[in-house]
Amino acid sequence: MEKRKFNTLEIVFIVLFCLVVAVACVLIGILATREPASQSTQFSPNCPSVEITERIDCIPDEIATKAVCTRRGCCWSPLSDTSVPWCFFSSDHGYRVDTGPRDTQQGLEVTLARLPSPSLFGQDVSSVLLSVQFQTQTRLRFTLTDPQKQRFEVPHEHVGPFTAPAASALTYAVTIQENPFGLRVTRASSGKVVFDTTIGPLIYSEQFLQISIRLPSDNIYGVGEHVHKQFRHDVNWKTWPMFSRDTAPSANMDNLYGVQTFFMCLEDTSGASLGVFLMNSNAMEFALQPAPAVTYRTIGGILDFYVFLGDTPEQVVQEYVTVR
Repeated sequence: MEKRKFNTLEIVFIVLFCLVVAVACVLIGILATREPASQSTQFSPNCPSVEITERIDCIPDEIATKAVCTRRGCCWSPLSDTSVPWCFFSSDHGYRVDTGPRDTQQGLEVTLARLPSPSLFGQDVSSVLLSVQFQTQTRLRFTLTDPQKQRFEVPHEHVGPFTAPAASALTYAVTIQENPFGLRVTRASSGKVVFDTTIGPLIYSEQFLQISIRLPSDNIYGVGEHVHKQFRHDVNWKTWPMFSRDTAPSANMDNLYGVQTFFMCLEDTSGASLGVFLMNSNAMEFALQPAPAVTYRTIGGILDFYVFLGDTPEQVVQEYVTVR
């Protein structure tokens, strides 16, 4: 049987088809291997001089590389000490005050708008509502929620909605930094800032929430459940996981049976103390750094904080256990 011969037109079509297939393969390869293009090429972070002790880690989830840092719009400055974040947040991340503060019966409200910056994990919430309640003279509560969507909140059997009017003769004062957003709590008697979130950006996305708090001293105690080798926390870049699991205690920094998201900070030698409690039952971690500062990271729910002030550690604990 004689083999069929292709005419000139058929040969041209075959060559063109092969060229189209080759070009398509090359394009697929480029699209599959390139960096997410859009944001890293369009966003240039503002990286002012930041003390090494005050760097807030922009890559807490993997080994830091310059490529990932650039993609997230953060600042890259490697050091010989690998415990210090090489990639840290710029001042362009977080939120700004959009409207408010507005007075409420319990305190105040502020609507926040997300700053235009690259996302860490996607699905960032564009608008966040800050609600502050002056519950007692020594107890403050503030929540950060999504005003457009109901998110999971801990259905606590002993802690219900706060309906009383705002307390008076407060032992603290609250100030709001507008851009980037931050919340400060100052002790009225001394004027000392004891709780300050301006050290790092608020991150609020579908499955990742983060807030950092600068503290007045490194005398930090609490959180768990873990095997702590000393009562006072080591603030030299330590991170503690918090997610209950059934495992035997060990000498490692492992998470154990319970989860206690409360910590206390002794402000100075006078005994004046601060307590902080996060009402959130999702998996989270608690990071300490020598600023001194702490960072809460969690994968869901809302940020629901109670801040307690006392002249002694005992007063702070008494206020904490009477939350209703």
